[in-house]
Amino acid sequence: GEKLTLGRRDLRVRPESGLMDPQSGQTQFGRERDDWGNWFGSNNSNPAFHYALTDHYLRRNQSLIAPDAKVQISNRPGAATIFPVSRTQERFNDYNKVNRITSACGLCFYRDEILGPEIVGNSFICEPVHNLVHREIVTPQGTTFTSRRAENEQDSEFMSSTDNWFRPTMVRTGPDGALWVADMYRHVIEHPQWIPQEMQEKLDLRAGKEQGRIYRIVKDETPLRSVPRLDQLSDFELVQVLESP
Repeated sequence: GEKLTLGRRDLRVRPESGLMDPQSGQTQFGRERDDWGNWFGSNNSNPAFHYALTDHYLRRNQSLIAPDAKVQISNRPGAATIFPVSRTQERFNDYNKVNRITSACGLCFYRDEILGPEIVGNSFICEPVHNLVHREIVTPQGTTFTSRRAENEQDSEFMSSTDNWFRPTMVRTGPDGALWVADMYRHVIEHPQWIPQEMQEKLDLRAGKEQGRIYRIVKDETPLRSVPRLDQLSDFELVQVLESP
């Protein structure tokens, strides 16, 4: 079969043909795009990268020494300070990273208008170790972007909980216009690979496995959009639904 050398790139697969297509950038927990088709990703310590150079263009010239296609957009990159309201717990590693971004995942750009213009286009990133969801305001900067904290969140977070079992791992714009937050809800969020064996023996690593939930964040007195049953619509009605934001 076909073999690819990915290096520091992502990969997409076309299931109908089996075609494997390298993609610019590398991310730990999935990719996200905005309304204009710009692709973004993140890793444990960085809330958002922009993949500014598309790989299929770079592949046209195999002799080109291109700059890094991945651009860090946050104005506070690399394990930036965050402001949890939960009790600080014992860490299994990275002991100097308390109250810093160390588990960023589930990147989302809010792509609706129900929550108001001040939220449209904002990025949201989950930080399950510290029991919170972090928000940044994203603005264009040349051919890429920059992002920053909201003025009213300079020393607080968009969503945070005093419950140490609150483990947000994914944020998405819901079909009703709300912001949906998936909470894994676990006592231990760290992978056992990074927990010393003697500590594993004292913990129930699966505690909470049946208690996950999804929150919907809404705006007071703003009705949500009704969600149609797509499986019950005609072809003509399905085309009309494409007009929905």
